[in-house]
Amino acid sequence: MAGHRKTALIVDLDESALISLQSILEDDGVDTTTTWDTGEALTLLRAGHYDVVLVAEHPPEICCSVFLRQLRGRGERIPVVLLQSTPRHPFETPYLKSLDTYAVLPKYDRQAIAEAVRRCTTRFMQLDQRNEA
Repeated sequence: MAGHRKTALIVDLDESALISLQSILEDDGVDTTTTWDTGEALTLLRAGHYDVVLVAEHPPEICCSVFLRQLRGRGERIPVVLLQSTPRHPFETPYLKSLDTYAVLPKYDRQAIAEAVRRCTTRFMQLDQRNEA
């Protein structure tokens, strides 16, 4: 997989968050695709390869848990970073992680998000390389 550039799909209604995350990740060498729509996100995932999905916890059409169930129901093992817009009750984070997310992070903590993307894309790229060997 030499030369493979990391790719991220970002799903959020907040245009400023999309632009900011896109800028930070692309500066870090990650190609990004953005959408406001979870239906479009699922279509994009069917059509192409992404190393990570970043999704706001409140996507527009369906709740995040439904989106994640649809994603996992298709057999996708892609890491998902769930972006929270507000601090949550401590009991909610374990529930959100139980939805098979790689990380649950504050939406505006750009450094933590960039680091999570680095970690999960590196980890999953290494797993792919081992599977190809």
